Amino acid sequence: DVIDKKLVILGSRILSALSVLILFFDSGPRTVGLTLLIVGALVRYFAIFLRSPSIESMVPIYVRSDQLAAGAATVSSLEDLVQLVMVPVAGLLIASIGLRASYAIGFAVAVIAIGYTFTLTSAKPMGGHRSVEGGLIRSTVRGFKYAATRKDLLGTYLIDFLAMLFGVPNSLFPQIASRSGGAGFLGLMYAAPSLGSFVMSLASGWTSRIRHYGRAIASAAMVWGLALIPIGFVNSKLAILSLLAVAGGADRVSGIFRRAFWNLTIPSSVRGRMAAIEMVSYTSGPAIGGFESGVVERLFGLETSIVSGGILCMVSVAIAASLLPTMWNFRSDRFNGTTSDQIEDS
Repeated sequence: DVIDKKLVILGSRILSALSVLILFFDSGPRTVGLTLLIVGALVRYFAIFLRSPSIESMVPIYVRSDQLAAGAATVSSLEDLVQLVMVPVAGLLIASIGLRASYAIGFAVAVIAIGYTFTLTSAKPMGGHRSVEGGLIRSTVRGFKYAATRKDLLGTYLIDFLAMLFGVPNSLFPQIASRSGGAGFLGLMYAAPSLGSFVMSLASGWTSRIRHYGRAIASAAMVWGLALIPIGFVNSKLAILSLLAVAGGADRVSGIFRRAFWNLTIPSSVRGRMAAIEMVSYTSGPAIGGFESGVVERLFGLETSIVSGGILCMVSVAIAASLLPTMWNFRSDRFNGTTSDQIEDS
């Protein structure tokens, strides 16, 4: 938030290229050693956590306020496309030309991404570059204080977290696959939500006509939980995959409107920090949710864990929405812009 986000993205992509280069050398006749390999992995994830908030916060630069939902859908469709296409392509490359050559291609792509970054529009903070008075910790605290003043914003974080906490049965997929289809079915289960998400992104033109962002976020989260409930007691492979695809589509709808909500209402002076908070929310929720699902499955069984998770997702989201009327009643066409780009980081 205090330097040009274009420079942040550039630095993160250089780090990503460096991490791929480490893997390239490790895949050769002489490995780089476990320590350097771990450092490379840490560098890669640091680059991702550095880059993602900056990219999120740059969307309003390129997209008009009345097209933010459509812009979020476009970004989401590209993310889904990577999961559905690029990951299998990487596997095919490794199988056909080997690991080292595949990493060489990956490094070349990373270099191309670095070059493309120079074509991005500069995203300097208001008033030019600013120093971080009081240090990074105080700057971060100011970001949290801003978030605390926005109950509507906190509501979007909370609903996403609750949906992930109670409605993420990924840790149970092996047990479900063992019950319903075996090991070959497991891969399809992991792919089904991404497929549903991708299809929804492609068919998301209708989202630009929705003005009740808060209601769309909460409703989609409840559909996510509702779609997961029948998985607890059905054995049909097609039914399970269809339900997972519906859940993935609902999750994508919620994500589209969350992004549009954030990009419309969050001031540029704190947009990067708010994107970082959101990233912590959606990365920690599934991990904690997987642990919760596993504990319930261990104590009460597979069906109970899945069904109760879906029900608790719906109930908790409904309660949160009822307690946060500013989020539930938010309308993009009635937003007067008083919170956007008018709060200085001081």
